Amino acid sequence: MKLSSPVAAIIPYLAVSLMTVLGFSGQAQAFRFSGSSAGTWGNPTPEKVNPDYPNAPIKPIFTGVGGNRFTWGEPGVRFANGQISVANWMEFDGIPNFETKTNNLFKVGSLTYFNGTTPLGTNVDSVPLNFSVLFNNPTNERKNFDFQFQLVNTPNLGTAEQNADFVFVKQNIKNQTFEVDGRKFALQITGFRQEQNILNQSVNEFRVLEAATTTASIYGTIVSVPEPAALTGISLLGAYLISRRKSSRVKK
Repeated sequence: MKLSSPVAAIIPYLAVSLMTVLGFSGQAQAFRFSGSSAGTWGNPTPEKVNPDYPNAPIKPIFTGVGGNRFTWGEPGVRFANGQISVANWMEFDGIPNFETKTNNLFKVGSLTYFNGTTPLGTNVDSVPLNFSVLFNNPTNERKNFDFQFQLVNTPNLGTAEQNADFVFVKQNIKNQTFEVDGRKFALQITGFRQEQNILNQSVNEFRVLEAATTTASIYGTIVSVPEPAALTGISLLGAYLISRRKSSRVKK
């Protein structure tokens, strides 16, 4: 097979680029990362006026801003049916020590949510979670992520299923990049996975019955980021292979 001069000219570049990518991938696999993670709750958004109860006063009661356990709703109130109110709470537990390699899914924290029974007007509508991952080997860097939890506090006027409360996780998480010995990596947060989820899929909604608890873990992965020049080489290689395939079809 005789190559045209333009194609022949780029073959060495393609070969070097491919070798660079393969070499980088192999070196990246040799890295082991270790560190810890933590999360703290921010200031919540107060509960809005319920259109079904427009005269109910709005006096949000909450604790835990700046800590890892957040509660909302007034506890200790006796309802007309004699039941005593119990505050809702969410607790985020980081990982004190994790160790992982590139392209491996690893746990970076867990969330526990308890659905209490609270008086109308004492709840909050949403609360942010400030989440961070701190590496201690082979680099010392902190990567921060922000989650927003939308809380749906359902009036207890129906069946147990109808009285269930919801937590929606709003996340617009961007990958956080960092370098180790001149090589670039990206930390990706893949989302929450509930322990009760048989399919082990990421979820952005938790639905919990009254006086019940659910737990979900949050996972991440570290991937290598190829250099732009290597990516260009791969693109050229792909274009070349496509052109060769079309050329062979024409000859037939």
